[in-house]
Amino acid sequence: KAREKSKPLPAEKLNDLVDAENTDNIVMLCNTQDVPNVLEPLVDLNRSDSANLDAVFELMTKSRHRAPCALMSLVPTAYENEPSLRDNPEIVDFYKFHGGLLEAWDGPALLVFSDGKSIGASLDRNGLRPARYSITKDGTVYMMSETGVI
Repeated sequence: KAREKSKPLPAEKLNDLVDAENTDNIVMLCNTQDVPNVLEPLVDLNRSDSANLDAVFELMTKSRHRAPCALMSLVPTAYENEPSLRDNPEIVDFYKFHGGLLEAWDGPALLVFSDGKSIGASLDRNGLRPARYSITKDGTVYMMSETGVI
């Protein structure tokens, strides 16, 4: 159904998905034989898993990945043998492709993002973190990871 409703992106929109110039600059600065010096501050074993996930998410969005796609690739849903995805092979293909690039993050979390125009949220793939949201009459959205916050 999603495939039937979706329309192919025009060529000028496809170029906007990833900023090729910035991505090439990062790749060219990296020494592929060692840990890339450019990316060393990105992931630090002395920081929490959540802080490292946030840093990788920020890098992806700053290199022009759209926030929902970055979140889907970092914390993929459990898509294998999912009956609801049987009619949406493009979603399964997305997860398979990104699964070859990134290791899925499994920690419990409520992941929330906003670009100033839209908001999005996702639970971890195991559903271990509760989340509730409320939309007020004036359109304000409140989200919390604990029940009974408001």
